[in-house]
Amino acid sequence: MKIITGATGQAHVNAADDGALYAALFGTSQFVLPIENQLEAEVIATTRIRIKSGDVMVHGRHARIPHGTYDELTIDNGTSGYKRNDIIVCHYEETDGIESMVLKVLKGTPTTGAPKDPDVVEGNILNGDSVHEFPLYRVRVNGINLDGLDKLFSVWDAGDNHKHTMNQIDGTLPMDRVTGTLPLDRTSGVLAVEYGGTGCTTIKDVRDTLGIKPNRQFIAVASNDVTLTSDSTKINLIKGVAIGGDSEFNINYSGVECWCGTINVRVDISAYMFNNFTDSPLVTVELYAGDNPTGYKFNARPVKGGEYTHISGSVVLPVGMGTVLYMKAKVSSGTGVIAKDNTRMIVSTLR
Repeated sequence: MKIITGATGQAHVNAADDGALYAALFGTSQFVLPIENQLEAEVIATTRIRIKSGDVMVHGRHARIPHGTYDELTIDNGTSGYKRNDIIVCHYEETDGIESMVLKVLKGTPTTGAPKDPDVVEGNILNGDSVHEFPLYRVRVNGINLDGLDKLFSVWDAGDNHKHTMNQIDGTLPMDRVTGTLPLDRTSGVLAVEYGGTGCTTIKDVRDTLGIKPNRQFIAVASNDVTLTSDSTKINLIKGVAIGGDSEFNINYSGVECWCGTINVRVDISAYMFNNFTDSPLVTVELYAGDNPTGYKFNARPVKGGEYTHISGSVVLPVGMGTVLYMKAKVSSGTGVIAKDNTRMIVSTLR
């Protein structure tokens, strides 16, 4: 036996010692931890993907992209008429006692049929394997286009490691401020209405009983590039998808039309600008409601000469029935900045 948490007069604790402890605390599998941006992926160009800050726990080994930083990965160009799946992995490797963990792109095989994922090395670091790969994203390449990303990882939930069945507890809920204990049904865990509960066994039933409507979200995307001038130009949103059930929004008048009543909504703006200038003019994206500017503006100076810049921001504002939300953009000088066709607006209800 080897003491770990104790002074021995020499350096005696290694990565495997810490890894074993972390594996006991977090589990022996692999997760993204619920902190920072949780390795959120962002497509910033046809062949470039940015992975934002976050932490992973892989068989007890901890690695991270620190706060305020990111990693960028290059995706090989596709071939017209062919499809391909690439996999972004967290690649662990040990060589002569030196360990590393980096992000890496595993390139798939192009095909005219249904593409298959490339092989991923499945080792076990706790057992001493020198190579292991933790899949994070599938990159779908269709011809010369990047068709989309599929998230492949799970986010660690502390509750998954600390759960009990109703038979493991005494069937009572202590309520010191009431009368001491309130009885729960041992089978379903339901707190009866007479004791202040809802009597429901599912979240849907709870919402229906209490009259709570679930939040809705609508993602609208532009489909054409727009060359900006010093005059405000509308960015037409003509494609949309509803998230979370029946939509209370739709595409109309080249914007997002709201049919959720008079409530507050959150609007997230994500605009991608391409700059052909040799200088960096100021680009302003402004949010409109109907014919009126809301007063919310987002500014940035695109990188010089042939580079992409991402302008983003979010606001919460009230809307009425039939309000149409849309964006206008302008540039401080010249006509060399283009608002790209993947510019989007996300509208979410807040109830």
